[in-house]
This record gives sequence, structure tokens and C-alpha cells, in this order.
Amino acid sequence: MCLLFIAHQMHPQWPLIVAANRDEFHQRPTRAAAFWPEQPDWLGGRDLEAGGSWMLLHRSGKFAALTNVRNPLQPLGTRSRGELVSQFLAQPLTPASYCRGVDHASYSGFNLIAGEYTANGWQLHYCTNRSNSSNRSTNRATPRQIALDKGLFGLSNASLDTSWPKVAQGKTALAQLLKQSTHEDALVAGLWSLLADRRRAPDEDLPNTGVDATTEALLSSRFIVSPDYGTRASTLLLADAQGGVALLERSFNREGEMQEERSFSIALTPR
Repeated sequence: MCLLFIAHQMHPQWPLIVAANRDEFHQRPTRAAAFWPEQPDWLGGRDLEAGGSWMLLHRSGKFAALTNVRNPLQPLGTRSRGELVSQFLAQPLTPASYCRGVDHASYSGFNLIAGEYTANGWQLHYCTNRSNSSNRSTNRATPRQIALDKGLFGLSNASLDTSWPKVAQGKTALAQLLKQSTHEDALVAGLWSLLADRRRAPDEDLPNTGVDATTEALLSSRFIVSPDYGTRASTLLLADAQGGVALLERSFNREGEMQEERSFSIALTPR
């Protein structure tokens, strides 16, 4: 994932809402959202190059999603970041315990959301191995984690709630959508529209992450289209208060045209 919005306890019907775009090179082999044949309780897409995932849901109610931290000067890790998602589902740990045990130095810059559905509702944690420092040359492994209480959260390729235009504007649009949409169809339509916004930020508002200005502008829209790299999938997760979850996914080609739409509805069975 390269763009992730979360509404936690902000809607009376859906205590957890996640809307996310996965941006990736088009040539990287990928499997669309599905139950994994080798892990039939896992639902989500799979990176067929390294074997991990960017977003997964377990029937028991464990959930994880990942974004990368964009910084060309950062030290590179030796392990694939996608395994952070799959390993959380595979281990019998709470989100907080899992985040504390991550070997942060083994991975390139990442942001991880780890969550679990419990008798008291969803418990969410955020962890990262990169600091908030604006000095990219010193942005080395500085692990931190926080619990995500009630609120709206936005995450792209910097730290949680960093005020990049697409994050800040997306959170504003999501807040308005939650006020207006009481019916699931209207909410889903609004979330798809939020993720599909291809407007780029003005040059004066672009962040400086160490890539050239042309690339920075390309990456500033919520939905990215280019021949080599772009938004390959948009995913929605809507969890109701009774343990029901709908997971919806749209897949796109390099022209930004939708190729496939998948939907799943499951009843969570907490352990």
C-alpha cells in the first residue's frame, strides 16, 4: 500500500473503515485479493515476487496493512517488508506485542498498521522504523509504535498523518463522507471516488522526499497513472459492530483502467 485511510470508531454502523491504494511497478507479479490456498483463513492480495502482502485479513479478526517510507537515502533492509503483514497473521500475538518484537533494522523504511477484533472492538496499533526527521540523510531506523484510538488517520510514504496534500485532503474528504453516508452503497461509492482522485498537488505544495520534481509530482495524486508505476489496486474494508466484514477490491492496468472487481463478505470468528 502507498495510501491508506482509516476511520476507527467514527461511524455508527462501521466501527472500522479502511480505504487504500496499492501503488507498485506494473511488472511486479501480483495475485489479486483472494483466500490464500495455503492459508485458507487469510484474505488479501499477494506479492508473488517476495511472497508477502500489503494488506491481509484473518477470519479470526487479525488485520494488517503496510506502506513503504519513500527516502532514496535510507539504508536498505535485507528482508521483504511484505512479510511483516503475513507474519502478524501467522503469529499468536496482539498488535502491540507484535510491533514490539519486529526486527526493525532488517527492513527498509516501513509503516505498519496491525489490528485485531476483540470483545471490546477493534484494537489498532501503528509502528514504523523511521523517524519523523526531515533530514533524510539521518532518517535511520528509529522504531516507534502507538495505539490508534478513535479517530481518522491517513498514511502514505511518510509517517502517520504527515500532511502531504493527498493525505490531508483525503482525510478531509473522508470526514465529509462519513457525515453524509448512512447507507452502505453510498459510502462505498464515496470511498471509491476518494481513492480514484488523479489530481496532482501544486508544485509549491509538493513534499521533498529525495526524488526528482517530475516524479514527486507524479506521486502526489491519490491515484497514480504512468506506464511503469502506478495504482494497481484499490481496496476497501468495512467492518460492522457484529463482526461482519466486507472486503472489496478493484484492479487496474497501467492506463488506470479497471480490469477486475472482487468482493468478499465474511463473519469473523475471534479466537
